[in-house]
Amino acid sequence: AAMVSRSCRDAVSEAKSYSALGSVTVLLGDMQKALEYQKRFLVVSRETKSADQESQASLEVARIQQQLGQHEEAVSSLNEALALAQETNNLRAICEACRQLGETYKSIGDSKQAVNYFKKTFKVARDIGDPSLIEASRAMLGFSLGELHFMAAGGGRGFLDIVTNDIQAQL
Repeated sequence: AAMVSRSCRDAVSEAKSYSALGSVTVLLGDMQKALEYQKRFLVVSRETKSADQESQASLEVARIQQQLGQHEEAVSSLNEALALAQETNNLRAICEACRQLGETYKSIGDSKQAVNYFKKTFKVARDIGDPSLIEASRAMLGFSLGELHFMAAGGGRGFLDIVTNDIQAQL
């Protein structure tokens, strides 16, 4: 489908084809190939001059980079997605980029940055007004704030370490 779209010079259809191929390849478990398809989705999206589509492509690339443990690359892709979403004031894409940035920083142990982005996620979710999005972002922010406070109170040890390994703290 992507090749047919390319030969017909239909960049929008070609981009959608690469996106679909990437999504299916993720389900099949070939993350490297999925990343290649999503990067092609990003390249072709740039050709369409659609900031919303390019932002979505950057989010998809970042999602796979996170799963592959490519955290620095994921942060770069997410910052690109966030800038594009802000350019078009796409609140859902802003919310998603901030959420993924929070998750990425959380996974690399930067609790302060994670909280920063989860606060932004929560603010944008409230601006959108979607109750389920608000509750999900409130939970992410709450857990991250709790983790940050446990890290400070526990001498650098987080919540899970304290509650599973510290008998004194459990008493």
